Amino acid sequence: HNIFPFPALETSPQDRSRLDEMWPQRLTTLRQLLEGDATPSLVVISAAALLQPVPAPEALREAMLELRCGQTYAMESLIQWLTARGFQPMPSVALPGEFAVRGGIMDVFPLDAAQPIRLEWFDDTIDSMRRFDVETQRSVERIESLAMMAWEKETGSDSSLMAYLPENAWLYSEDLGRIADVWESLRRETEGSPEWLPPEQLGKELTRFACIDALPLGALPPGAQRLPVESVERFTGEIGRVQKELEIAAAGCHVWLLAETEAERERLGELLADSPVAESGRLHLTVGRISGGFRLKEAGALVLSSAEMFRRSQVRRTPRRHYGRPIDEYLRLQRGELVVHLAHGIARYHGLEVVEKEGFREEHLVLEFRGGTRLLVPASQIGLVQKYVGGTKKRPMLSTLGGRQWSRQKTAAAAAVEDLAAEMLQLQAERLLRSGIAFDPDSEWQREFDASFPYTETDDQLRAMQEIKSDMEAPRPMDRLLCGDVGFGKTELAMRAAFKAVESGYQVAVLVPTTILAEQHYHSFRERMAEFPIDIARLSRFCTTR
Repeated sequence: HNIFPFPALETSPQDRSRLDEMWPQRLTTLRQLLEGDATPSLVVISAAALLQPVPAPEALREAMLELRCGQTYAMESLIQWLTARGFQPMPSVALPGEFAVRGGIMDVFPLDAAQPIRLEWFDDTIDSMRRFDVETQRSVERIESLAMMAWEKETGSDSSLMAYLPENAWLYSEDLGRIADVWESLRRETEGSPEWLPPEQLGKELTRFACIDALPLGALPPGAQRLPVESVERFTGEIGRVQKELEIAAAGCHVWLLAETEAERERLGELLADSPVAESGRLHLTVGRISGGFRLKEAGALVLSSAEMFRRSQVRRTPRRHYGRPIDEYLRLQRGELVVHLAHGIARYHGLEVVEKEGFREEHLVLEFRGGTRLLVPASQIGLVQKYVGGTKKRPMLSTLGGRQWSRQKTAAAAAVEDLAAEMLQLQAERLLRSGIAFDPDSEWQREFDASFPYTETDDQLRAMQEIKSDMEAPRPMDRLLCGDVGFGKTELAMRAAFKAVESGYQVAVLVPTTILAEQHYHSFRERMAEFPIDIARLSRFCTTR
């Protein structure tokens, strides 16, 4: 589910002299609401932020600039468009609202984008557009079109967030009375100021929507309806007893069972298909998240999570951002270390030097080539430089700046890579011609074993497991390498693959690099497969013939 914050501005909403750091997040949320199909599931906003005006939806829609590859649109026109909307010219972009120009190349960081865009021109025609990583300056992906949203300094902000919400939106407030007090305090401080919307105007707009107000205990207003809610009995988490426990807990109620993912929802449907609750049409499976189940007795409804029913821990791992290989190692490089310049070859790093050009000051890497020739590389072009990593301990000779030796070395290396690629392609072709073991599709035991995992799988785990099982069921030799950080569930996938192989009548050997790891995996496999008739043993130097 998407959750978008809508923070309060630190500067005046009417002030465009400088870009407030909160505008990018506010603009991202407004754009999501404006596009309709990508409406956020939840918008989190403070009382003060709600009183700050925003551009009207029509004005913001008209303030969008759409560009595409092959379009005739002069760079000077784009510079004027960006400058009029508060974008700042910089030597290199690092934050939303900045742009940088180098010859026929422009880097621009849109206000509502996660990554900046690099545009290249041929005359007045946009030749290419690519997203790139701020840290590495490397391209991430090519794009064919770009839609940037901003507004001119003269465009007023006289609307509210309410104008962006769909008619069927629900408003949830934490103690509406306290919010009214905040509004009243702000009204007294800013009376007559165009920088804040009148609370009275906002109050009228709020009446268009259904509202849920969370109040302290004992503070229910007169006439409020009470909704009796009961807690749910604890489940044992055992696969064989789940159906019976679910029937007892449901007690004639309709059951809404929330799964973490679509794949888990399908698996639960298979496991519970022949349960009395499902056969009576009272089981409803959906994807969602809830911290704890509850029963609405008068409504005849029971709401549960799969994690609660199977006694699993809902582990929420922090999403990991995907970066390219860091090439800004000059921040940690020591003077005298070797680096490789993509175009000129091997050089010695001699620190940083600030150079002023056309009114801009920018750091440059100082590289020394053979004969003492120096080359200054702008930090904005750090993508051309990498730290030298050799295959041997022998120190290489420095390249000659402008010489042909580096070009010949690159050509030879490219040829060697082509030869290796041809060998790998031939090997892969031979593998595809040979027949391998086609393991059986998932059985009921396999589904039960997968469902008994005491944690919630990540999307990456589920995708990797599906790919592994597809490989195993195909009649060709398997060729797959699974990589992942420590603690991200590789062992569980190995257990499921081993279980599948054993069920198909094969013996499985798990090879590990140390005796300690062999002991750990032995106990982990025994504990995980304890409910199934599978023999598990270990073989290491700790084992004897006795």
